[in-house]
Amino acid sequence: MSGEHWYNTAGESCHTQPTKKGAKNPTRATTITDAKKLGLLPSVSSILKQAANPALDRWKANQIIKACFACPPIGEEDIDTYARHILEKADKERDQAAELGTAIHAALEAVLLDPLASYDPSLAQYVQPARQKLIELGIDVVGREVRTVSELGYAGTTDVAFTHGTFCGILDFKSTKTTPEEPVLVKQGHAAQIAAYHVAYWSKSPQINNNTKGYNVYISTTEPGRIDVVEYDAATLRREFAYFMHCFGIWKHRYGYDPRCAFGKVAGETEDAYLPGA
Repeated sequence: MSGEHWYNTAGESCHTQPTKKGAKNPTRATTITDAKKLGLLPSVSSILKQAANPALDRWKANQIIKACFACPPIGEEDIDTYARHILEKADKERDQAAELGTAIHAALEAVLLDPLASYDPSLAQYVQPARQKLIELGIDVVGREVRTVSELGYAGTTDVAFTHGTFCGILDFKSTKTTPEEPVLVKQGHAAQIAAYHVAYWSKSPQINNNTKGYNVYISTTEPGRIDVVEYDAATLRREFAYFMHCFGIWKHRYGYDPRCAFGKVAGETEDAYLPGA
């Protein structure tokens, strides 16, 4: 289980570990073995990957189909060579989309910390509308690019912690493709991320109070200037947190590791105690 994000109990990222002297690269991806040894916490996104995601699976399959259609086998190309070529081509679009999303995210982070910060001018068509939407929401930003840690055994980084009158909440930006005149597609796990970050940052316990709200702000990469806001109320976030904790139970079973041990928690304690309403 390498390539995932890990944190220590102070919220410091521990995604990589130093390699042995003489190794080709100075660092390597953190593994589950490292995590057990060092008492590290998995990220929220890593935990949510335990759930099947049919929509994502279909998208990946479609990328492969498109790549096959655009590039049929050449001459006597064998199946293994062709498969490797197609998978590389299919991954390329995914990587390009991820790179754009990362760039938008970094630019937004910069301007939220400093409104006069400079960034790639080509990203302004995404960044400025998102900033304006934040103003329109009327929220008071109390934290930016926030590292969250929960003694339930997980951690992660979220974009914005905010208050709004008597409410408190978490806001996360997401870049996505959209279709004109059609509503934005809310991706599986996005609301659960908000719920998990809220519990870690605001609640400090599994309880989600009634004065809770969350936002996903979707930034269209295919319709520059389009911003869609999806709001989650307390009842929705309670359900999503229960879903998150079920995913976490699967994660612990799969890897044979209960990260609560990093806080001195009893590893054998039942998970039911950490579900909303229990």
